[in-house]
Amino acid sequence: IISYEALDKHESECDYQPQQCPGCRLQILKKDFHNHTKNCASVELTCQDCCLVYKRVDTATKHTDNICLSKQLRQLRGESKQNKQELHKLTNLWDKMCKLSESYNVFNADKKTIVVSDPEFAKVTIKFDDLPSVSAECKNIPSIYRGLAWNKISYMDKSYAVKTCPKSGYVTSFDSCGSVHIAYLKDEASISIESTTETFTLISLDACAAWKNDLELTITGHRNLALIDTHTVTLFVNRPQHILLEWDNIDKIIFKSSGGTTDPDSATSANDTQVVINQLTIGLDL
Repeated sequence: IISYEALDKHESECDYQPQQCPGCRLQILKKDFHNHTKNCASVELTCQDCCLVYKRVDTATKHTDNICLSKQLRQLRGESKQNKQELHKLTNLWDKMCKLSESYNVFNADKKTIVVSDPEFAKVTIKFDDLPSVSAECKNIPSIYRGLAWNKISYMDKSYAVKTCPKSGYVTSFDSCGSVHIAYLKDEASISIESTTETFTLISLDACAAWKNDLELTITGHRNLALIDTHTVTLFVNRPQHILLEWDNIDKIIFKSSGGTTDPDSATSANDTQVVINQLTIGLDL
């Protein structure tokens, strides 16, 4: 006989409590659950090398060595292409910095160099640390924040992410950046300059997928409604990426996320296309 006070504890620890298998959806006793899921043919698996999601029963046909290696090669080609693009942008940025440095070198009578910083340009890194605390919930970033207009972009803090979604890219982002808050968006969102007569530079951002590997994020830069620049990157849950853009003279950026493969460990739906942004670096004209 179990007392009423001890009933809740017993129910949570009882080995004869039924649990639903994530693969075949059968109700399995708690004491048998581990062995069942370890061998259940309908349970989905995720390859750590190629990120392919497949059912255990399909291993011999859908995840052969050839398929795994082919998918890894495609991913490496994509990463190589992106690395080349970033290297090219870094080279251009270095050239710009060298020219800027030369432009602001002033020589005195003794031929000593005095380096003067650019008085018309301010580089700002936004880590969202100055937003109000949100330990128990998620909130939208204010419509006007840091001189920019934010549309459909929210934020959360680390304790909330660890408590509610420990296996997500939200937690991965906190581990990599060390910030108090991270921002996130889904499907489509935008950031624009508050003043209609001004522009800004989108220098870079750090981002990853919240729930789905192979998630596509397309970023577009606009000026007076006209498309100026566009960039598409593939994001992963456990791999935050630094995306270098160096887009100047724009007044709006639009983010669009789509696709991806659902991670079976994340317990989320196929429609969850959230993108996590650790930080955003922009240039503002003074």
